[in-house]
Amino acid sequence: MKTALVFANQGTIDFSEVRSNVIRIPEVVATLKEAQICIDQICPNPVDLISFMSADDTRFWSTEKFRKLCVGLVQIGLCRRYYKSKEPADVLVCAEDVYSPVKVLTSTISLKEYVELCLFQQDSNEVFQLSSGVLPQKLEAYKLTDEGYKVLIEKQDDVESMIVQLREDHAIGRVINVGPCNTLVSSYADPVLFSDMQVEELINMDPMLTWFWDSMSRDLQGIAN
Repeated sequence: MKTALVFANQGTIDFSEVRSNVIRIPEVVATLKEAQICIDQICPNPVDLISFMSADDTRFWSTEKFRKLCVGLVQIGLCRRYYKSKEPADVLVCAEDVYSPVKVLTSTISLKEYVELCLFQQDSNEVFQLSSGVLPQKLEAYKLTDEGYKVLIEKQDDVESMIVQLREDHAIGRVINVGPCNTLVSSYADPVLFSDMQVEELINMDPMLTWFWDSMSRDLQGIAN
């Protein structure tokens, strides 16, 4: 069965309980530490990512650029873990812009370049400025080929339209939301859309991460399903 990984860019680590657990995953911690080296080199007053992830929700939400950077880094770490035991996904779905973590996973850019793109943008005077941190709504899909991932679909308006096209035109039968949290289903709960597809969340699939959701409150456990 052909599989697509979907990279949601909102709602994934909004809750402190989720962040506290996600920084217990070795591959996520390793990715955050790798990015920290870059941040220490390019930022005059660097933010410690592990401490930032451990902060309460008010502080976490107060710094938009680093919040969105952390979302991408967590997803990169989760995918690195996934690829240790699974075959590469047939398709990757993400926001159509340079700030997507998929750019790193497809080797389009390095992790260092990803950090720089998320935190800075270059103006006409060649001076780096903090970027807006706003991601566009258009989506794109990458297809796995013998030469790596190549663009399959561009400028799709929403996740629902993208999934329909992947199912009908490219025989995708399984959709995995990278998460954390199964925001794909909670946002697009059309029973017809998902009736003949498997929809899963990456952490729920990992037999070594059964503790992740079990240790949280009942309300947060419902987010994953």
